[in-house]
Parts: sequence; structure tokens; C-alpha cells
Amino acid sequence: MEEEQKLVQGSTGLVVSEEVTTKLELSVDEVVEEYVGSLGFSQLVHVLLVSLAWIFDAQSTLVTIFSDAQPPWRCKTGMCLSDNSAAKSSGSVCGLMPGTWEWIDGHTSSTIAEWDLICDRRFLAAIPASLYFLGSLIGIGICCLVLTTESVGRKWRGQVGQYGFFFFTIGFLTLPLVAYPARTCWRNLYKILSLFPLLYSVLLLPLVSESPRWLLIRGRSKEALAVLDRFARLNGKKKLPNNLSLANPSGEKVECTETSQNNRESLWTTSWAAKRMVTVMAAGFGVGFVYYGVQLNVENLNFSLYISVALNALMEIPAVMIATFLLGFTNRRLLFSVSSYIAGISSILCIFFSHKGGSSKAHQSGGSWTQLIIEAIGFMGASTAFDILYIYCVELFPTNVRNFAVSMLRQALMLGASVAPLLVVLGRLSPSLSFLVFGILSITSGLLSIWLPETRNAPLYETLKQQEEEKHNCVTDDSGLEMGK
Repeated sequence: MEEEQKLVQGSTGLVVSEEVTTKLELSVDEVVEEYVGSLGFSQLVHVLLVSLAWIFDAQSTLVTIFSDAQPPWRCKTGMCLSDNSAAKSSGSVCGLMPGTWEWIDGHTSSTIAEWDLICDRRFLAAIPASLYFLGSLIGIGICCLVLTTESVGRKWRGQVGQYGFFFFTIGFLTLPLVAYPARTCWRNLYKILSLFPLLYSVLLLPLVSESPRWLLIRGRSKEALAVLDRFARLNGKKKLPNNLSLANPSGEKVECTETSQNNRESLWTTSWAAKRMVTVMAAGFGVGFVYYGVQLNVENLNFSLYISVALNALMEIPAVMIATFLLGFTNRRLLFSVSSYIAGISSILCIFFSHKGGSSKAHQSGGSWTQLIIEAIGFMGASTAFDILYIYCVELFPTNVRNFAVSMLRQALMLGASVAPLLVVLGRLSPSLSFLVFGILSITSGLLSIWLPETRNAPLYETLKQQEEEKHNCVTDDSGLEMGK
């Protein structure tokens, strides 16, 4: 009898142990926190390899500052001294006779010089940059942001997401160093800049691991576990348990793998979410217009193009550091609006130091350090607002529509950027007008945040329904407390 009981207990123990082994099902976040490590050596290498692509994103996005800039010109000896005094004093070549002037660095120094995109053809110079921004609605930076943040623990995602902007700054800062030696031929500039991402794609990109979350959503759970296991072993951790399986994120799977129509219907048919999305997109359009427009507009400053670009690039560093530091204890809405106001006021102040005229006059005058410093401060404010708005958007919407909301914000930012080159071309005739438009749009974007709720220390909800219910419960609780008084 005792032996039979032991056998029964033993078999029961086996069944229980088998059930336990089959129930070891964890989410990707839980595996990272418990087995891989929140941020170890393997993730640092992964983040570094992925973030390098931000350099090329910055260079390809902002190369038109040099390739499509209006180069300096000069009169041929004794040929246009008395041709048209008004045209000469304004720095424009439109009133001069053909053949009486020449481009200082030759006809291949920029696209404007090579194809004579001046005077009545000046707006054609804005088309390449505008089309590029329209084509980059889903850019390299977004892919880098996803790949880096999904490989680390929750507490490091904000910091890792900000690291990418430092690499973007490196690309921005190195652009003048590459552009200056190639100033006589814009085609050489593109050849040099295309070489770096080509080498990266061949030598380093194969070393980048795919996102475990993306693999899991695509039904490739074994590959996702293999990536996590490789991260764990490189971090000095033990091999993942053989009985470990990844939980199926049904909510995320619907969001990412099924048609995005469900997400659009959920967001656009929910009144408060739709209003919030429209407000964020309107603010994003203005921020994108100002952030990219100010960078492209440096040629309309009364200063050296290369020094202006380098100073703007340097201002990205304190912008990222300030945003990272202040996000820990400052309200999102206040930080975004103040940054937008700083950018707007600085742009308007630049009007008082603007001089109507072209490149010739700017080079002769030696530039205005006051205008350059004010413009750099304004760009730092626009850069801070740009960074904050992404984080603000993530916190404003629940998980089931968050990716869709961020993608809509990205589209609004790029639409604003696509219009900015047209204003830059117009600024060659009237720099004051371009700075005025930048100032008005930036201040307007900051004012739009009044209609957005504060999200600091607020929980991140999973669904629109959950967020709406919590909002309703808060209103009910507040009314109950008032009645209690």
C-alpha cells in the first residue's frame, strides 16, 4: 500500500513538474529584466552599432545646406561696376547683364550655380530638399530608435532613446568638415557622403541583431529567443532555460501585424484621442518646419556658412542634455512650450540683424556675431522642442495606438520640413520674412500645448478604453470628494 502511494506521489510529482516546465512563459521585457540584464555589454555594443546610422541620417538630411546653397559671386573685372547700382548694392545678380559676373567657386560649386537656379527660377532650388523630406516620412532615425530601445530594460529606454540624438549631432557637426574640401564640386560631396553608409552596411550592419519583439510579433519566437540568449551570454549571464517560451503579446500583435485600419478607427473615432492627435500633429508641423527650416536657413545669415552650420550642430549637444535632465522633474507641456517660445522669440530677434542681399554682401560684411548667437539659441530651443515632442506623444496615447500616433507625428514633422525649403529660397530675397515666419510658427506650436494634458508621472495605459475609464473614474472620484466636503 505504501509503495503504491509512493508511486502515485512520484507520478503526480512528475506531472506537476512537467506542468511547471510548460508554464514558464514570460514576456520579452521580463526575460530582459530577469535573465539578460537591463543594460549590459551586449546591449551597449548593439546600441552603438545601431546609433551609428544616425550619423548618416543627419548627413543625408542636411547635405542640401551646402549642395543647394547659393554660392558667392563677383563681378568680372570692370564689367559690372556701373551696370546696375541697385542690383549691385542689394547683392543680387538678377539686374546684371549675363557674362558680367561669375561664381567665385565655379559652376559646379552647387546645384544653383550649375543650373542657374536664380531669379525667376529660384524656387526650383527648393524642390530636391522638399521631395527628400516627403520621402523620409519613415526615416533611419525611427528605425534606430526602435532597435535600440527594444533591446534594453524599461528604465534605460529614455536614456538610450536620447543617445541617438548625440550621434545625429556628430553627423551634423562633421558635415562642414566634409563639405569644405568639396566646396568646388557638389557631386564630390555626395560621393564622399555615400561612401560612409556603404561601408557601414557592408562591415557593421550584419553585426546588428534584429529586435526580439519584432521577431516575436512575426511569429518567429525561436529566433527571438536566440537573440535574447546571445545577449545574455555576452553579458556573462547563464544560458536561458530550455523550458522558457515567450508570451504572445496579443494586443501588440493586433497593432503591428493586422492592418492598421483598426488602430485608425479606434483613434479617430474616439473623440478625445482624435482631438489630441490633431493638436499634436499641428504642433509637430510647426516644430518640424522650424527645426529643419532654421538649419537650412543658415545661408541667409550674414555669416560664413560653414561656421554657422558648425555652431548650430554644437547647439544640439546642450539641447539633448537639457532635455534629458529636465525630463526627470519638469512638466512635459511646460518644457515643450517654453522651448518653442525661446525658438520663436530668437527667430524674431534675428530680424533686427538681417540685411537684405545676397552672398556677395554677406561675405564682404564679415557677418554679425550677435545674429549668429541669437540664431543658435533659437535653434537650441527648436531642437529641444523637437526631442520633447516625441516623448510627449509616446506618453499621451495608450499602447494599442502608440506606434500609430508616433508615426502620424513623424509625418507631420516631415510635412513641415518639406515646406521649409520654399521659405529658405524666399529668404534669399528677404531674410527678415523667413525669420518672422519661423518665429510665428514656433510660438504657435508652443501655444497649442495648452490643449494637451500633462503626462509627467502619469501611468502608461494599454488601450484607449482603459485610459478613458481611468479618466472617467478620476472625474467621479473628484466629484465625490467635493461632495464629501
